[in-house]
Amino acid sequence: MNRWYNLFLLAVVSGAAFFFSGCTKCLNENLRETVMSKPHDERLFGWWASVNDEDHFICFDDEEFKYIDAYYGIDGTLIRNDSEYWYTEDNILHLCHKATPLTRVIYSWVEYTLSEDLQTLYEIDDKGNQRPSMIRAVPVR
Repeated sequence: MNRWYNLFLLAVVSGAAFFFSGCTKCLNENLRETVMSKPHDERLFGWWASVNDEDHFICFDDEEFKYIDAYYGIDGTLIRNDSEYWYTEDNILHLCHKATPLTRVIYSWVEYTLSEDLQTLYEIDDKGNQRPSMIRAVPVR
């Protein structure tokens, strides 16, 4: 009986993994299509550096509209994570994190404004206060 139970459990887990991996692929394809159809503030295209962390960089890709999060590791290597998409609507920056077999698509957003020279991105909190978040930069070491 224990053997049959183990085989049944294996079949259920395998089936669930197959089902969720298929759902994940479908969710991410739909996410990409949705993001491609949304507006993208061209003033954000390119590399930015975090004001609070000199080793943290962000790139707003202008082809696939991926949000590339990059940082320098301990060994000085630039490590990139490009699993998010982005778009803008009415000075709201939307970040869409791809689904995984264990999670759904995760959405986050922040209201922003840019300096007159377009070199500083300010986040706007719910009270209307602006704080510098990123400056134009290219990760070079």
